[in-house]
Amino acid sequence: MIKNLFVFVGSLVKNCTIRFDASDASDESFVIQEIDDEGKTMVSVRLHTHGCASYSVDEHAAPVVVNLGFLNKAMVGVKKKDTVQIVATDTGDAMRMVVNVFHPDVGVIKSSTSISVTKGYVTSNEEVDYGACRGILVQGNEFLRLCKEIDRKSSVVQVTRVAASTSVSFVSSELGNMIRKEWVMGNRVLSVPAASASADRSEDEYMENYDPTQFTRMYKFPIMGNDIRVRVKRGLPLKISTKISSYCDVMVMLKCRGDAAIAKCLEM
Repeated sequence: MIKNLFVFVGSLVKNCTIRFDASDASDESFVIQEIDDEGKTMVSVRLHTHGCASYSVDEHAAPVVVNLGFLNKAMVGVKKKDTVQIVATDTGDAMRMVVNVFHPDVGVIKSSTSISVTKGYVTSNEEVDYGACRGILVQGNEFLRLCKEIDRKSSVVQVTRVAASTSVSFVSSELGNMIRKEWVMGNRVLSVPAASASADRSEDEYMENYDPTQFTRMYKFPIMGNDIRVRVKRGLPLKISTKISSYCDVMVMLKCRGDAAIAKCLEM
């Protein structure tokens, strides 16, 4: 699975920051996170230790920035039973990284070429508060079909939600609105806290424009047969997320046209 996750992240960004999050001792995790060069898209993958028996991380490891092309090349040939070890060494003058692949029967079967990496840092907060605005459950296969069917030549993708509705609409337009395609998704709404049930439903109303490539690049979103959660709220990025089993959370945030760079929306 880790190989597919790196491929997906690599379809959105060229480099990624890898870090170990021990802020919650009961739920330590390995985090892959980055914002693209244009500041339009943020991707975050979180692997939880509690759901992965063979998972271990050096808790003193500093965040590092690594090229996805290198990681994906190192993952070629990795099998389901193999163990992947990512080692970053700080020599004082520079940091070097190597990826080792172990098979339970024969030990080390592959070691990547050592490359230079840089120390990373956390620039954003992925736990954005969407308040009483309800998320919508969308079938994963439907969302992937949308990402594949949107024409890269489209001028815009408009995302709309009517107040209190249980669906979200994606409309792509090209040739000055002469050609339009629409995808309406979702009929199940995520539960809302009782205290929020009486909140002003006008907060659910949403209509923003996005660049088509923000969706076409997500055709490798790792659904693993699961539903996808879509959350929208005026003034915040569009949030698309899913949970793979009990130990992996995948999340992408998209900024709409005209908004500040996504890092500004997510500042801690």
